[in-house]
Formats: sequence, C-alpha cells, structure tokens
Amino acid sequence: MYTLLILSREESHYFHFLTTFLLKNFNKSNKSMMQKIANFTLLVAILVGAITANAQTALVRQQLTLPKQNASQMKPRLIQPANLTGLEDVQSTGTPQQSVPTATVAFRNVDQLGEVAGYTNYDLQSNGTTRSTRMHVWPNGDVSMGWTGSRQPEGDGNGFSDRGTFVNYRSNWNAATPTYPNTRVENERTGFGNYLVTEDGTEFIVSHAGSATPKYRLHTSRRAAGATTWIDADIPSNVPKGSLWSHAAVDGNTIYVLALTAVTGAIGGTVYRGLDGHPLLWRSSDAGATWDIIDGVIPGLDSSEYRGLSSDTYSIDARDGVVAVGIFDTWGDTKIFKSSDKGVNWTSTTLIDIPMEKYLFNTGYTVDDLGGADPNAPNNDSLAVFTTDNGGTVHIDVLGNVNAWFGRMYVQDEDLADAGWVYYPGQNGLIYWGENDPESLYLSAFSQDWNNNDTLDIDLPSGAASALTGYGLASMPAAASDEDGNIYVAYSANVENLYDLETSENYRHTYLTGTRDFGQNWANPIDLQYAAFTPGSDTVTGDFTDAVFPQTYKLVGQDGKLHMSFQIDSDPGLAILVTGNQTEESSLVYVGFENISTLVFTNEIKPNTLDFTVSPNPAQGQTLVTVNLEKTADTFIELLDLNGRVVSRLEQGNMSAGKHALVLSTAALNNGLYILRMRSGNVMGVKKLMVANR
Repeated sequence: MYTLLILSREESHYFHFLTTFLLKNFNKSNKSMMQKIANFTLLVAILVGAITANAQTALVRQQLTLPKQNASQMKPRLIQPANLTGLEDVQSTGTPQQSVPTATVAFRNVDQLGEVAGYTNYDLQSNGTTRSTRMHVWPNGDVSMGWTGSRQPEGDGNGFSDRGTFVNYRSNWNAATPTYPNTRVENERTGFGNYLVTEDGTEFIVSHAGSATPKYRLHTSRRAAGATTWIDADIPSNVPKGSLWSHAAVDGNTIYVLALTAVTGAIGGTVYRGLDGHPLLWRSSDAGATWDIIDGVIPGLDSSEYRGLSSDTYSIDARDGVVAVGIFDTWGDTKIFKSSDKGVNWTSTTLIDIPMEKYLFNTGYTVDDLGGADPNAPNNDSLAVFTTDNGGTVHIDVLGNVNAWFGRMYVQDEDLADAGWVYYPGQNGLIYWGENDPESLYLSAFSQDWNNNDTLDIDLPSGAASALTGYGLASMPAAASDEDGNIYVAYSANVENLYDLETSENYRHTYLTGTRDFGQNWANPIDLQYAAFTPGSDTVTGDFTDAVFPQTYKLVGQDGKLHMSFQIDSDPGLAILVTGNQTEESSLVYVGFENISTLVFTNEIKPNTLDFTVSPNPAQGQTLVTVNLEKTADTFIELLDLNGRVVSRLEQGNMSAGKHALVLSTAALNNGLYILRMRSGNVMGVKKLMVANR
C-alpha cells in the first residue's frame, strides 16, 4: 500500500487507488510527480471520461433469449477446472474471458459512501459460487463481516501461510481511528471460510483445513455471545479423505453446512459413494456445539443423477424451517433442492437439464444426444450446451419461496484429445429463477452496452491468466429481501471500454438491482463503484477499480436498510491466478443502503432526456453545442467513435441553469461518423455527429 499523506478514511482509500494506478503506469519515467499527475489526468480524460453510464433500462418479464452475438469474439476457450483448495503453495493459472452481446443504457445517481472493512493480499474468495453467509447485523446496529484473507507481504514466498478467515466490526473500521485485522481467527491455516451469527449471539466460522494425508477437515471457530476467545474444533465426518469448500446457512440457532468430498487428481481425494466430488450436508441445532446430521446425503443429489461436482458449484440458504440448496455445476443438471422440515425430507426442481446424463469429459456426444442443435448457440456451434457458469446463489424470500440466480454459459467438448473442455467466455446475462414461476428462466441483469452500439466492446488479451475463468460477463450473484416481498440481487459484471492500460484486461464493476413482484420486472441497476466511492458523481476512482465477490446480509431490516460488501482493488482480475504466489492488496468494502426500496425502485435516471442542438453538422474543425439547462449541475460533453471509445471530452464543471453555447473542436479527428453524448446532472442526451474536416 502506498501511504503518501494522512487523509480521512475515504480520502485515503481513493488516494490508494489513484497512486497505485499512477505508479504502475508512470514510474518508469524520470518526470516529476506533478508532471506524472498531469499526464495521468490527461490520459484519463482522453481514455476514460465517457464511462459514466451505469445501468440498463428495466427488464419487463423478458423470457430467456440470447442478445446479439459478435461472432468474431465468440471463440471458445479451453478450461481445466482447478478445484483450488486455497491451501496450495502454487495456484493453477486461469484462462481469460472475452467479449460478447448487448443491452441498453440508462443512468443512476446515488449518494452513498462505502467504508473499508479490511484488507487482504489473497484475492480469491471462491472457486465459483460465492458464499452467502459472511455478514451479520447485530441488534445494536453494529455490522460484522468475515472474509478469506492473508496479510502475507508480496513476494515473501510463504504460500500465504497466514491464510484464514478475517473478521471485523463496523464499530472498529468506522471509528475515528479505524482498526483492521491482520491475523486470521482460526488456529491453523484454512481455506474459504463462512462467517455467521446465530440467534443467541454465537459467532461461528466454518472453513476447511489439512490435506488428503490423512484427510481434509471441516474446521470451525466458535465464540459464544459475550466471550472474547474463539474455540476451534472439527465437524465430525466419516468421509475417508474428508471434505472441502463449505457453504453455510443459519436459521435461528440452527446451522447448516454443505461441503464437497475431496475430488481426485491434484487434490488427492477419492470417489465417494460413486461421485468424484459428493456434496454432503451437516446440521447443528445448538449453534454449532454438536451435530445431529453428519455426512448427510440429499436424495437426488447423489450418484443416481451426477458423476461428481466441482468446487464451490453449490449454494445453501435457510429461513423459518425451510432449507434450499442450489446446484450450479456446469456439466451437471442445474437443480434446486428444498426441504420444509429442516433438512429431513427433500423435493427437487430441475432448472437446466443437461441432455447427456453423467457426462464424462472427452468421451464425446452427438447433436442427436443433445436432442438437436441449440438455435441460440454462439457461432452456430451445434455441439454447444446451454448451462450455468458455476456462479450462482439461492435465496428464500418472506413467503418461503426459493429464488435462484446464476450466470449464463455455453460449453462444448468436441475435441476429445485435449486436456479438458471449452467454454464460450462472452456469454452475457444473469439468469433468474423463482419458485413462484418454476417453469421459466428470465434475464435479470446484463453486462452493460454503455455506448449503445449493439456490441459489448470488451477486449481481453488472449494470454491473460488473471481473468475469472469460466464466469459469464454478469455473474457472482448475492441476494437479500425485505418483509414487503421486495427482492434484491448484487452481481459483478465486465465493463466495456474500461480496461487496464498495461494488460488491456477489462475491469468488473459490482451492481445492485431488484424486483418488487417476484421476478416479473427488474429495476435499473446501481453501479456500486460510483455509489460507494464517488457520491453524486462518476470519477476516475469509480472507473479504475475492479469489484468482485459481492456479499449481502440476506434480511433487509425494518428500517429499510440493506447491508452488503464486495472485494475491490485497482487491477482487473485476480492476482492469485496469475502465478502461484503473487499477491495484490485488495479491500473489503462495506456499503449500507438506507431506504433501499425507494432507492432501487424509484431513483431512475432516463437516457436521451437532455435536449440540445449541434451545428454545423457535418462539423469542419469545430461545432457548436447549444443547450438550455433546467437546473444547475455538473455538465460535460464527450465524443465517441463507432467502436464506443471516447476520442474527445469537454468538461464544463458546475453549469448554471439557462442557455449555453459550447464550442467543441473536431480538428484533430478523422473524418467520419461519431456519437456526441452530453450529460448534465442526472439527465443525458445523445446525437450523431459527422466530422468532415478539409
């Protein structure tokens, strides 16, 4: 971390990102820091100024269909699932994603400030589905959070020996002198922890520890209400090689843990009850003191339906005696399992039925096996299989209905001689399923087409290893709901035309959207980078940050407040996936949204409502933009080429209400058609401009 000045909590966080970016891109020169800052400001103004749109128009019960595809950007990528334990000294490298479809553009304007809850130098929070339990709101209003962390210095070569679950409280990070944890809670090195609090105030963490020799263990750290010391233990299990990658849920004082038996291969596991990776269930009815379901098998979630699951491809939630489990494994059926009697009896619903039952990679299948080619498949790939991207979540709402979200994906396994299978990295769309309409899948959110050119202009380098392998362009959902039946979902999505200058890898932003009619309609999403770091405006800090792995406290309080967090840093992708021991400091950011229902469902800013004229058009050297503003507001004009890249930007600052005439130079531009976009406060207008310089 670069500490240059003593600043406020928010200012220091902004400055951390800005100076990190500066040092990355300008330290090689011998220019003064002031000159570097000037160059940086100019560079940002040229390359990034246009990235101010941060939402799409509402989706009105849109049944699942594929948006337009850019075929040249839809080539599949080879994937070999890593099944990372987080206990390795050397991590496997990933495979990048690339571009794809389209949505429509709108704006949101939110005055909300994020708070840094803590830091980690280990920036992978999950192999797939994000844990749904890592936050708690206490009766006194305090908030506590847990995350997978390490404070190992960069390059010390110790394989994140201090890795484990870090916990902090808002009363600490929001104090006049903030404090952040630098050590894990557990008494040994662990992986991918869950943090929850039971009704009696017991804090409980479950993660995994050990290795295949003799076996992996589900490790717990437990602290009763009022106690100061964590008590460590292991959950009992009779699985020969143990289990890993736990996901937990809490309902009163009852805790449910869902974990996967150790898979074969590099993890060193073994086939268990016919599955290479068998999901099992544990239940404690006394806040984690004892366990009354051990190594439980959910009917249908066994060898009768699956060959095996991959790490973190499942989710669990519990509420008022109802338990829901979602299975989001790419090559297995996407299913929801539900119990209405605390995990004793179960029913199941199939969301996506993979035609090849218990398919074994590199054995091959035909179009007939698929029941015919999918007409919506990318590149007209007749062997492409519609499925999930492993990133999903389940959530039980106030009526006891199960809701699920996951990223859309296509995969295929045509080359039987390669080492794995391929996926289409440009798939766009967060799919929603609700128990109130169990026969349908709907799109609830997208990666945004901000420049409105019907193509997502996302350029990821073919050799990048730090991108999030296997995820769709909109994924990592985390859900919450209130007592009025409103449901909210946060997710992470790639941002077009916003990329790292060194790697050209695209950033991801985290968004929040919602439905007030159980999935029938979805609100325009809020871009949390802007909401959390740049209240009331869109600035460089919001643009040049990468936010992934959102978390929500699943219950919106009676005060209408939604609590959530996400991991954020100044570089796109995950450093841990680049090379084995690479570190990069990331922040865990908390945001508490007041009056969330009003914010999500009424605070919408519509595009194309700012009327202005452009003359002459075609422009020869310059053109005059004339506008009559209804109110005083920050105003700017930007010019985009047909690829959506900003080629010119004219900042006007805080312009007063009334008529204005602004001169825009086009002398340095190539002849051709451009898009002229003007924004003033919360209104925007777009027009086409022809440049015809002599």
